[in-house]
Amino acid sequence: MNKFFLGLVCGIILAVSTTVAASSIQAVLFPTVLHFHVNGELKQVDGTGDNIVLSYNNKAYIPLRLFAENSGATVDYRSKSDSDGEKSQIDVYLAEDQLFTIHDPQGYISIGNIQTHFSSDQNFVSGLLKINKSFDSRKISLDIKTNDNEYRTDYFAISNPENQELQAGDVRAFTAYLSSSKALSDADQTIQSISVQSEEYDWEESQIEHRPGGTFVQTPFNVSFGVRSSPVEKRDGTNLIYSIGDPINYRFAVGTTEDQPLFLRKPLAFSLEIVDVNRQKVIWSGSTKALHPMEFPSWQKYETLIFSWNQRDSNGNPVPPGKYMARVVGDAAIQYSEELTSPIQTQEIDTTTLNRGGQVIVIEPN
Repeated sequence: MNKFFLGLVCGIILAVSTTVAASSIQAVLFPTVLHFHVNGELKQVDGTGDNIVLSYNNKAYIPLRLFAENSGATVDYRSKSDSDGEKSQIDVYLAEDQLFTIHDPQGYISIGNIQTHFSSDQNFVSGLLKINKSFDSRKISLDIKTNDNEYRTDYFAISNPENQELQAGDVRAFTAYLSSSKALSDADQTIQSISVQSEEYDWEESQIEHRPGGTFVQTPFNVSFGVRSSPVEKRDGTNLIYSIGDPINYRFAVGTTEDQPLFLRKPLAFSLEIVDVNRQKVIWSGSTKALHPMEFPSWQKYETLIFSWNQRDSNGNPVPPGKYMARVVGDAAIQYSEELTSPIQTQEIDTTTLNRGGQVIVIEPN
């Protein structure tokens, strides 16, 4: 792969929409059939139309994205560079398979080039991720053991500033923000083991220490819904600000307010809409995974579900920068009983109260 890159003597340009600079050049169209010889395989691409090759100053200029992606690389474009806000930034990720030494058991991803950061303020791991099987949205988590601590993932961010579909073969940078089992005692941590897994989002049991209370608590079952805070978000008054491509996670929680056991007798799912606030238009709708019938021994047990929105509409297209809000819609009811064999009772869920946890999300350009 490296010999292929070094052996190509040509200029390369990025096929994205950018502001035209004040200076200009005159180039001529250079219709070409491109042959990519990668790992012993030939891939032929027509260098005309959207893939047009240009000739300037006796050099061939090939669109960078066309060149990179046909060579097994991934390209990201940002309108502002991290290091110089007056310039654009292009990231090209190209890595050999032997770099990715940590694989999830489900076979969706592999990671490598791990860099760690441990401090009293924030713990995170960064590196490169290779997608082995295409997916829309999955819960990705790292388990890390060091000489002094154990860490799990709170938030996993894949660099995707153009919100492209995640396709098999893509290589992207990632950052995993971590929580630890105990306070940091030594910033000089030695990693003993790292494992990664990816799975579908599902309901998970959790325990709380304080009984739910307050004006908006519903009984005997209490349901809450809202944006789950993330380390990449920013705030503008009451609005939460995310960059294009950042996953936006919403959290559902279901539990009781009672000391005695209650039984959920029928599956419980919620219908959800995402609205373009400025246009007052629904751009996505769907339902959560169902919470299956189970026992809630007391108010201390809660079931939680993360719904992760990938900033796409119902047709799978990336949404433009703007203001968005998620809301629970439709008739939602909990069917339960005090004993497993006693008559079923119905509790209607007040969606107006439930949607009080909704916040306006501002998606801003990178």
